[in-house]
Amino acid sequence: MGKPSFKINARMLLELGAELISSDGIAVYELIKNSVDAGSSTVKIQINNALRHPEYQSLLEAIEEAPSTARVQPLVSRIRSALEDDIVDRARDLFESTVAASTSIRELRTALVRFYRRANSIVVEDTGEGMSLHELTENYLTIGTRSRRKAHSASSGARGYLGEKGVGRLSTMRLGDQLDVTTTKAGEARYSRLVIDWSLFSHDSDLKLEDVRVKPRRGTVKDDSAEQGTTVRIRDLRSDWTVKKFQEIIVEDFGRLIDPFVPKSGNRLLRLFYNGKRHYLPEIDQQLFKYAHATCEATFSYEDGKPWLRGFVNYRLRGKERSFALGEPELRGITRALPFGAVERLGAFQLHMWWFNRQLLNKANNVPNAAEIKAMVRRWSGGLMLYRDKYRINPYGGPEDDWLSLDKRAFSARGFKLNRQQVVGRVVIGADNRALIEQTNREGLTDTPEKEALIALLQHVLFTQFKEFLDECDKAVRVQELTTLENLEERIEATQDEIGRRLRAVAARVPAERKALDEIEDLVGKLHEYIEQARTLAEEYENDRAKFVYLAGVGLMVEFILHELGRATAHTLDTLRSIEKENAAGTVPANVPASFATLSDQLRTIVKRVDTLDPLSTSRRQQREDFDVVQLLRQVVESRSAQTLRHKIVWAGNFKDNGGWMVNGVKGMFIQIIENLISNSIYWLGVQREIDPSLRPTITIDLDPDAAQLIYTDNGTGVDPAHSDRIFEAFVSHRPAKEGKGLGLYISREIAGYHDWTLEMLKESTVRPGRYNTFVLDLSNGRKSKGSK
Repeated sequence: MGKPSFKINARMLLELGAELISSDGIAVYELIKNSVDAGSSTVKIQINNALRHPEYQSLLEAIEEAPSTARVQPLVSRIRSALEDDIVDRARDLFESTVAASTSIRELRTALVRFYRRANSIVVEDTGEGMSLHELTENYLTIGTRSRRKAHSASSGARGYLGEKGVGRLSTMRLGDQLDVTTTKAGEARYSRLVIDWSLFSHDSDLKLEDVRVKPRRGTVKDDSAEQGTTVRIRDLRSDWTVKKFQEIIVEDFGRLIDPFVPKSGNRLLRLFYNGKRHYLPEIDQQLFKYAHATCEATFSYEDGKPWLRGFVNYRLRGKERSFALGEPELRGITRALPFGAVERLGAFQLHMWWFNRQLLNKANNVPNAAEIKAMVRRWSGGLMLYRDKYRINPYGGPEDDWLSLDKRAFSARGFKLNRQQVVGRVVIGADNRALIEQTNREGLTDTPEKEALIALLQHVLFTQFKEFLDECDKAVRVQELTTLENLEERIEATQDEIGRRLRAVAARVPAERKALDEIEDLVGKLHEYIEQARTLAEEYENDRAKFVYLAGVGLMVEFILHELGRATAHTLDTLRSIEKENAAGTVPANVPASFATLSDQLRTIVKRVDTLDPLSTSRRQQREDFDVVQLLRQVVESRSAQTLRHKIVWAGNFKDNGGWMVNGVKGMFIQIIENLISNSIYWLGVQREIDPSLRPTITIDLDPDAAQLIYTDNGTGVDPAHSDRIFEAFVSHRPAKEGKGLGLYISREIAGYHDWTLEMLKESTVRPGRYNTFVLDLSNGRKSKGSK
């Protein structure tokens, strides 16, 4: 008795083929990919449609309902009138020799079925390497064969394969019930042929897979032994293939399936025919790119085994450019929610994007053919499409797809919006991206950490590098266009004097108009009053802005305290649950005293953290006072003791020594600066420890009262010199979206500026080469304390 094993019904193939592929266009695309994988430089696709499928079904019903003694000719005439006008001569001859020659109703039915199966067909023909009779048996008939993957793995540096699962051939089941494959390899004397009746695998069949006999056979002798290639003929089509449907597939599916950003690549590969007439793929008119208002390019690669993300943004509308280069520390920060191994396994990719402000596509902005350009943007926009070796991975960048959340973020954002309708572009991956695997249904990539890493890096480029740069440039233009109130007032006063002088001159010449002229002069005087009111409002706004910045900083600190409180609460609940569980058995856990001691320590720490908020309270937040920097630093550090102990962070520096340093300022604001620096350090020390597990995380704070400087250093990842100024800008962050808002350093510098202090990054490598790790808070220009000299 043999070992038990799975038994598979023949209809299971239906679920892997006809029911898994989402559309006829994708089914044909699977056959195109097979031809490309076979090394064919061209693929010829012929749609032969002599009789529409609905007409065929209707005519069959009419014949079956007709009496056996009914006249044949009226039905023949009806069938003839239903034929497509543009059918090829071969199909018309077939009609005359089969349907028109029928002499009975029974014979007519048989002839119509035969005619439809032979005259309506989809033919995919290539000149690739072809298959031998052995390969047709062992590879083509083996579902899930790994022949492509094995070839891929064995050919280091060679082109990748588009199909690796061994199920693409089953897509023919969706297109028609009859499959006829003719293939040959160069040097063989004969063709090899395989015929499959897919109807045997329908849901109505109870046959086991092994009971359906499918056997390739030797075909006819070749005229030229050097000939190679494969021809796939699909007959007894399941759906209606009109010329309109074919054109829609060409435009909507085939037009994007082969990289349209490479000129003429699609039409070089595909030869498309409908009833003998050639059709062409749409191509992107290169003039479209000339009118893009901004472009972005990025490359992700590996240098000495380390990942790098480099690129540039060109905001053509403003004449501004910015480049970026992110190494392992920044990339770890961006993708910290994921295992970094996913980034290391991801493989290289490139991004090319063109952004259009559709409101500016008009003649007034030097776009003479504006309607045409707008139509091109509508045709090719939709977000970034994804291509592997020039061939698209569906559905990314399609009408219904938002894989990078462009629209989701745009609809929830205020101000500048980056949405799919503005973006034309692509992401290109290749054979090295082996961890990015297509789903069996060809509807995107399977969910893996590598896919999430790809999305995280692309979103960083789009939203942080691209969008924020455009925001900055637009803001700079708005500021430049606004005239300051002081200049405006001077201009208005000068204009007012000029108007008064002219009015007096006119009044002297025309005394009768004196009253009207006096009214005009009064109106000009009122305008001056309005300017004074505007000045007052502007000053109030500036004061409110300082308050908002201040409150945002408090919010960051409260957020941290809530995080710590949540940790302590969770610990309390765990302890209580343990007591309840043990108490049911009449015992008390031995570790309860230690647990409560730990909880007490945590709560004591939180109390200290809350105490640091007191100087930030509403009643005290704007009060300048003399305070001891050393004492305040020690208080902040002590309030962080539990957290730094948990992260094994060591404190160093002369701030721990005896002595004091009195300064004058808002005490709570000083605390905010230090707190933000520490929060920043804790995160990036964690990232550096992932890079170097042997790291001894250290924060060093040195004070120089004579120079009135506080020097703050950590041995974390440090900052790329190219980013040393940008890190102080609002909302600039290399952390994941949920990990940071990009406000901490911005708020700290704003607060320093409020006191006439400065917060800068020391432009020296104090910890590791090529990175900056030290901040300098210079208090020398601020108000002096009463005790200072």
